[in-house]
Amino acid sequence: MTGRNNGRKAKNLQYIRNSNRAGVFRLLALRKMATRTELTRYLGLSKMAISNIVNELIDEKLVSELTDNESEIISADNYTDRASAGRRSQNLKLHNDRFSAIGIYVSRDSLQAVAADISGRIHQTWSKPLNFSETTESKTNITTFEQALTELATEIKTGLTSKLKHLKIIGIGLSSIGPLDVNSGLLLNPPNFHGVEMLDLGKLISYHFSQPLFIDNDMNAAAWAEHLYGAARGLQHSVYLGLTNGIGAGIIAYGRVFQGSAGYGGEVGHMCVQMDGPVCHCGRRGCLEAYISLPVLMEKTGLSSPDELLSRACEADYKLLWQPEYIEALKTGLINIVNIFDPDIVLLGHDGAALTRDFLPELEQSVNDGIFQKRARAVKLTLADFKDQAPLIGSAALVFQAVFRGDLQP
Repeated sequence: MTGRNNGRKAKNLQYIRNSNRAGVFRLLALRKMATRTELTRYLGLSKMAISNIVNELIDEKLVSELTDNESEIISADNYTDRASAGRRSQNLKLHNDRFSAIGIYVSRDSLQAVAADISGRIHQTWSKPLNFSETTESKTNITTFEQALTELATEIKTGLTSKLKHLKIIGIGLSSIGPLDVNSGLLLNPPNFHGVEMLDLGKLISYHFSQPLFIDNDMNAAAWAEHLYGAARGLQHSVYLGLTNGIGAGIIAYGRVFQGSAGYGGEVGHMCVQMDGPVCHCGRRGCLEAYISLPVLMEKTGLSSPDELLSRACEADYKLLWQPEYIEALKTGLINIVNIFDPDIVLLGHDGAALTRDFLPELEQSVNDGIFQKRARAVKLTLADFKDQAPLIGSAALVFQAVFRGDLQP
């Protein structure tokens, strides 16, 4: 019995140690620098615990102490509290090149990749178009996908052995259109994806890369990128609403991504906004997606491609064909989302968010007039900082999410 208890105690101590280190990593990554005193205050740990962790990280060359001049340069970039300005205590900084990741984003028309570090700095990007055939069977398009992925992986590995060889890649992040089983990495049956379905993305990526792999859908990845580095930075509760071929959301609650029991949380595109509305591709009537997705808007305007829609939909000849019903459906959906999740901020993102720019203030006012808690507070509605790049940046950030949880040790 004694041996068993000691084993459990050792596991608990290891978990606590990893969690404490993860807290230091997160604070230094997002604040750019901090003193030991600040780490003690923000993390609620003892001075001795912080000192032990910091000394260990310095010995591992993951953290370094800054000179006064280096601290002043970083302070001028507004990443530290005003109360810290001028402080003579020695600041600590992560060696960002020791915390780098490759992110891969599977969209409907391309494979994109990024090399980024834990501070959000992008070192290089790659892209491969998915030249799917409209007429061939799904097996041919799956082969097309696999070939594009092989070419992309080859380019990434070439970059990592040449101009990016100074980076230490600690993991691979994969974000993808859905529906996606985040536990197995299986891409199920995405609409408008040319028959490509039941594709084992986890297996395909792991074939090309030996680093640990972290998978999530594109909405969650985008929400996480905006939480770490973008418009929702510093906020504990936010919703990212992705407006594109499909409609989905990434939800941040208490500073963590909400996924649900099987990873399908955030499918807000299939909430009903009109009981007797048009039939959605999911088979139900009146879904939000049946009013505001890009294919629906293309059908209403007669514009032939997403690019043409995004460039011309707000012209006088077209906007009356889609805007009134779109605004009403989006307003109803947003009111429902805010009433359910009570976020500090709602971000509109992905490529379709550009269509909302002209009426965003009006939409924000309408939402705040309609929500349940309207007399108590107002919710900010804004465009995502990273626009249509949020899922790509978020794919790499999935690796750092694991670091911040204590699940991945650099």
